[in-house]
Amino acid sequence: MSAISERPLTFDELLETHTCGQGELLTFAVEEGWDVYNPAPYLVDGEVHLLSRVEKQNGKISHLKHFMPGSSVNGYVPNSELPIIPLAEDAFIKFINGQVVQGIVKVKQIDGDEVEALHTEISVGKELVNRRPLVVGPPGMKDIRLFQMPGERVGALTRPEDPIAKTKGVNLTFFDSLEEVTAEGLRTAPAVPGLQSPIHGEHRGGNEGRMLANGYIGYLGHIARVGSDMYKEYVVETAYIDPDTLEVHNQQVVACPNCFPVFRPKTDHHEQVVFPQGIVDGRLYVGLGDAACGMLRLNS
Repeated sequence: MSAISERPLTFDELLETHTCGQGELLTFAVEEGWDVYNPAPYLVDGEVHLLSRVEKQNGKISHLKHFMPGSSVNGYVPNSELPIIPLAEDAFIKFINGQVVQGIVKVKQIDGDEVEALHTEISVGKELVNRRPLVVGPPGMKDIRLFQMPGERVGALTRPEDPIAKTKGVNLTFFDSLEEVTAEGLRTAPAVPGLQSPIHGEHRGGNEGRMLANGYIGYLGHIARVGSDMYKEYVVETAYIDPDTLEVHNQQVVACPNCFPVFRPKTDHHEQVVFPQGIVDGRLYVGLGDAACGMLRLNS
């Protein structure tokens, strides 16, 4: 494995070598005036289903809804057999040790249309319904992602915040089984040095991990920056992580907003936001501008 990242690469450094692919926008059968974005993909009988955020176009309070493939006319349609999850944000669904593992960011409503992230709630079960609570993550922590490791071990990407530097980076830890996953273990996960935020105002978050045949962890995440005018920029990065040393290899940007057709963002401040949620069969699923969903086929 080549190209070790001896230090965290910045937003601009990663963009220097980025070449855009040609993504597409996904369509959803929802009521007019509602947006669907940040789709978490998972497979059901060989078909890609999505657990996505649904939100009023002029609102900030979202819920999560399951969508399944419909016709070529209406795109993805709601799966009425699965419940809507209220007051919840970005999700993940993974199959670990023969069980369905679902994570959601739980929020509470404050001051009218404003929300505050409480924590990540993770539940497990043999199927998408009738799951049981597994763990509640540390207060305020988003971007927790569990994934299968060899045997029954479980990997966990986390994103603590540096209260002094106001930066966020990616941490990584391992548990012997799902039952061993604890909030304290997530809170104290070691930092991945090559996936920290070297510049004030930039931050990173992990969106998916998976064990690869070459012995490395395939990492999917985002790197973002927010200007003084609150203008947001997010791009999608991938890398290999050595599970023994936490060294980062082959770090690159694989998607930016320009990789997709024109979409309507939630506000002008969100027009450069692309938020990855998972890769299935070489297809990357993303949220766009906090208002739309896209899919991009990756070369590798």
